[in-house]
Amino acid sequence: MIKKILITILFSLSLGQVSVQVTQSSNFSNGEQPNLPFPLVNTSVNDYIINEHLFDVSTSYKNFYVYTQFEYSDPPVFGETRNTLDNLLNTYYLSFLLDKAEIKVGEIHSVYGRGLMFNTFQDQSTDFDNSISGIELGYTLADWLSLYSVYGKDEYEFRTRPDLQLNDLSLDNTTLFLGSTIDPISDVTLNIQYLNQRIGISDSVMTEGGVSSLEYYSNLFTVFGNDVEDSIGAFISDDIDKYQINADMIGLSLSAYLGTPLYIDFYGEYVSNKHTRLTPGLKVGEETTGSLIYGALSADVLGAGLTYEFKRYDMPYFIPITSFGPIVYKEPSSVLQSRISHNMNFVNEIGHQFDVIYPVNDNINMLFNVSAAHRIHPFNGQVNSIVNTFSDSLFNESLATNGIEYGLANFNTNNWAVNTTINEYNYSTPNIMSVLFMDEDEEVFSFWPYRQLYVGVNGYLFDEKLYFSMGYDLFDHVKQWGGEYELGMTHSNYSFLGYESVNSTISEYWYAESEDWDPDDYWSQFNLYYDWYNPDSTLAHEYAESNAGFSIDDYNNIDNLIIESQEIAGDSLDFYISSNRNNYQWHYESESAITIPTQFAWNFGDGSSILVYLEQQWREKKLNQDINYLYISETEFGPSGDINSDGSNLEEANEKYISVSYKNNKFGTFTLFVDHEKNTKTALGDKIEKTKQWNGIQWTYNFKSKEGTPRISKYIFGNSKLSIFYGSQRGGLICANGICAIQPEFQNGVKLSYNRMF
Repeated sequence: MIKKILITILFSLSLGQVSVQVTQSSNFSNGEQPNLPFPLVNTSVNDYIINEHLFDVSTSYKNFYVYTQFEYSDPPVFGETRNTLDNLLNTYYLSFLLDKAEIKVGEIHSVYGRGLMFNTFQDQSTDFDNSISGIELGYTLADWLSLYSVYGKDEYEFRTRPDLQLNDLSLDNTTLFLGSTIDPISDVTLNIQYLNQRIGISDSVMTEGGVSSLEYYSNLFTVFGNDVEDSIGAFISDDIDKYQINADMIGLSLSAYLGTPLYIDFYGEYVSNKHTRLTPGLKVGEETTGSLIYGALSADVLGAGLTYEFKRYDMPYFIPITSFGPIVYKEPSSVLQSRISHNMNFVNEIGHQFDVIYPVNDNINMLFNVSAAHRIHPFNGQVNSIVNTFSDSLFNESLATNGIEYGLANFNTNNWAVNTTINEYNYSTPNIMSVLFMDEDEEVFSFWPYRQLYVGVNGYLFDEKLYFSMGYDLFDHVKQWGGEYELGMTHSNYSFLGYESVNSTISEYWYAESEDWDPDDYWSQFNLYYDWYNPDSTLAHEYAESNAGFSIDDYNNIDNLIIESQEIAGDSLDFYISSNRNNYQWHYESESAITIPTQFAWNFGDGSSILVYLEQQWREKKLNQDINYLYISETEFGPSGDINSDGSNLEEANEKYISVSYKNNKFGTFTLFVDHEKNTKTALGDKIEKTKQWNGIQWTYNFKSKEGTPRISKYIFGNSKLSIFYGSQRGGLICANGICAIQPEFQNGVKLSYNRMF
């Protein structure tokens, strides 16, 4: 209903010759998409066709302002197809200005403070939109005091996997947000805010595969996911269709600026969140608390620009809908840097970022950036205490029933009773230096640490004709600690009891057996064969042994027989114990990369220039399931140096990216792209190498209306930008504001991008 009213108002205003501004953004693509991403084996391709058009229409009349975005997509880059009148309107709002007030109705995209409490935005590159449909009010009471509020409700849609084209799950939410801005003195601003939110999670909302929202969350490797997983059976069995999370958030922020001599700029924000926790059998669960903290400090010290950022987002049982704080890590600044990403956790993460810009002289700057983060609440580790108790009764029974030969051959198969006790233990928070150096320690890795270091230099040379930028980027991140069935670290401690009686049991067995041996009968059988059948002593002994049931050598040397059997049992026992040594097993996924991005631009001075990007990256992705053995001897324990890496695998990528652009005022910009990757995967002792290259060429032209331009050209092109690409492009993960989606690989086709402002 609101959409229809808004369209009617927009149409009415347009008849009054009001100010209207239209921005068009169109994307066409026609090519092929491999059915599997590189480096997997591609056996076939699908058609990759994009036909997407966005129209941002801004209309103003006196104190009225209307913003609408229409989308015709069949098919789009991401999201649903929009090709009918009832779904062309993508987003909208109506704004009305009074003397001291502003009223906005429609889809609310706003950010207050740094977004810890309220940050709703639309990102077309990942098809993300967390806006709410409602009303936003702002009122200025005095020069030093203003009030604002937002009320609305909407359906928050999201993808369960970044490679999906469409959002496949959703949550209902109703939000009331109130705030005030106070400027008590010059260059000091204080914000006091309150947010009440109700989030609805319904079991009736399911993916195409039949997975409900709760089942999806139960499969996440998060504190919240583990909590839901522990109770998923109770959730499924109760009769509640829709659970509700209620949240009350109170926030306080302060910004201040101090001039000479340091030029200090400070911002700090704290949010307390009291919210309910999902509980089976309760529509509204028990209450818990959390908090969000963000701070930034910038200063000018000895000519260098210093910036420090800090975050502590601690509400692991909450689902953020409108809360998206600063990410506090280095934004990608090159093509290859953007292909590695930190798994941002907006509810369970602490992090730091330190940035320095130092001017060497008027034309050259040195750059330094270090970012680090880790979880606040990690997963536990596990200790398995495995007690192996040797059973005398089973061994005796086996000897009595099946004989010594069978008993020794199956010594470890039937005679051990194994009892395993499982205990979990907690980790202590690592210090910042351990994270910065990425110490290979479970106390560090269990917190999913992330560290990125960048150093670079940029500036101008040769009378500012040459611009250059060179850098070195070091990236390390434990992306996952643990797996579907395993924790990140499992210690297995083995103990062996009761086997000390094995030698005496074997002795007793042979002495008992030998009591039934009759040497007279043995020699009678020997003489019978020797005298009547064959005067061969060897064959006669074999005949006698077969009929008498024992060997005369064993009878005469019973102690040697006992010792031999005991040695066989001892060797078997040693093998069993050594095969079950104390060990610890890792289970984590990590990613590391070294990137060298460079950029060079030469200005010819006549409106022409050439721009060159040269980038090199070495990436490693590792699934570590190494087993490290500790047992040395029966009385000594420690690192033995033995490692079983059969369950681990390593993927290494060596990638080069080159783009060369030539810009000419008359003919536009011509760009050549070359992207080459060599990928090597090592698993189960096998090494597989694959190489692929993506090449493309692009022409870009900025059209500008001038006097004398023909009407047809002015109407079709006006002030616009046209880009035409031919060739292939590598797909991969693209991230914006901590939200990620996977762009498919594109090959052997044409892409066209057109942007125009009317």
